[in-house]
Amino acid sequence: MNEINVGGKIIIQKLKKASVFADASENSFRKITEKRLPAQKFVRGEIICSPSETDRKVIVFLSGNAAVYSPDETRNILLRTLCAGDVTGVANLFTREKYVSRIIAMSPTVIFPISEDTMKELLETDKNIMYGYIRFLSERICYLNRKITLLTAGSAERRLSYLIDSIADNETVVIPFSASATADMLNIGRASLYRAYVRLETDGFIKKYGKQITLLDRQGMLEHYR
Repeated sequence: MNEINVGGKIIIQKLKKASVFADASENSFRKITEKRLPAQKFVRGEIICSPSETDRKVIVFLSGNAAVYSPDETRNILLRTLCAGDVTGVANLFTREKYVSRIIAMSPTVIFPISEDTMKELLETDKNIMYGYIRFLSERICYLNRKITLLTAGSAERRLSYLIDSIADNETVVIPFSASATADMLNIGRASLYRAYVRLETDGFIKKYGKQITLLDRQGMLEHYR
């Protein structure tokens, strides 16, 4: 990790893409740039955050991408990925609990940390940031509920159909994970994952081309494997 200089205007542009700060006032942006910690650059494979982290801060990703893994290094279960505009560290801001995941750079990645004190001041003085913060936490709760559903969904076909539905914004989706990572996320073996893909195609619900999936009957798929 190296500290680097990033201009205030660039930081504000990136912050506006993050849901927590999307509606922040100009005064809040000025406070952030005045009190900011140095931006940090990580190379591929470097740990950005782990359960051993002691500093409380909100991390905004300015560029690059990173993988969020389970804290258990023996299994390396991929939970999700992060890219420019994404935010992490929010859930731990008001607790002394350890971070519950490891974040590792997947490419050269630049992050912008906002200190605990600065973040608390922003929440107290800018209601738009406060609402953005609450909205972010609500979205995370919904995300975790979907993860619980995936892990307790029953058959491999049902788990896979729920996963595809959860990440698809339209009728065509590219699975952003490797086969091994997808199988780990669903808590099934790779062989079971391949069979589930075949079953979904055979039943006429999807068409698969590599990592790209076309949803032929999204609602029918969910109802069939319910």
